[in-house]
Amino acid sequence: MVDINSKYLEAVRELSDRIVEAQRPIRILDSIKWGPEIRESFFQSGYRELPAVDREYYQRHNRLDFDPGAKRVELHELAITDYEKIPEIMDNFLEVIETVGPNPYKGM
Repeated sequence: MVDINSKYLEAVRELSDRIVEAQRPIRILDSIKWGPEIRESFFQSGYRELPAVDREYYQRHNRLDFDPGAKRVELHELAITDYEKIPEIMDNFLEVIETVGPNPYKGM
């Protein structure tokens, strides 16, 4: 069996924790849901006409719990600062796969 050292596991855990924390406030479905008046007009049209909702509608009715520009910068910086860890993570993962072998249930 492959010996996965604690330094590697710590690096993976740290990167994972940072990604989870960075994306925590992002709620995609909450940010695009329609209010009751929009939903009702859509249903009354027999689902044939999409409601006239635009960026301004969402900005007025579905306030985000974060600043999108700042979040974009945060995620970009995360990608840059942890970029050098990815090859080691992938190498270790591939080593484990080579040792364990392919999934015997795949392709059934």
